[in-house]
Amino acid sequence: KAPHPLNLIAPHIMIELRQVGYIEINGPNRNNIYEKLEEWFKSTWKAKRVKADPDYCDLKFKCSAFKNRGQEGENNMGLRTMEIVDFMVQKCVWTMITCNGGNYGRHGDIREQQMVFRDDEHVQHGEDHIMVELRDIGYIEVNGLSSSGDIEPHIDRYLKESWGCKEYQAAFWERDKYCDRKYVTPPDLYYKDGLTN
Repeated sequence: KAPHPLNLIAPHIMIELRQVGYIEINGPNRNNIYEKLEEWFKSTWKAKRVKADPDYCDLKFKCSAFKNRGQEGENNMGLRTMEIVDFMVQKCVWTMITCNGGNYGRHGDIREQQMVFRDDEHVQHGEDHIMVELRDIGYIEVNGLSSSGDIEPHIDRYLKESWGCKEYQAAFWERDKYCDRKYVTPPDLYYKDGLTN
């Protein structure tokens, strides 16, 4: 399949969120995107700019905005991802091209998220986005509803009626918000056989 023609001429930027407390950015500083990101990271996530190793990234920040809790891999990376997506797409009017996440570390409990955006000059207003995370430990988390609330009742109805999910009831110690909506899945929703799922 041939690449989209805009991918050949429009500048791209990759933003990587690392749960260990770093944000790394690669790509050209088109339309002062570095300055816009720096201002947003500082005001929203209380991030601080740190020296970037040019062999790895063009711009780097340190922050404590990424949280995790419990023994089931719960974290707020999806919530934080959608905050930066909303900023890039709706405020800066860049197009989101892809989003990829993964876990690493000795126990696989440290999360990273990469997003790629393209600066399309013809775009006047960015599209709404949501993220649905399927967690085979028995949960589904939905993020991005603060800017895409019109889809919330449809997602809620589908997950409950089609997949048999139930609304997650937070424990008293779970005061901090880690996602917009969380559901408990039926035990047989995910296929698992040893390391296969």
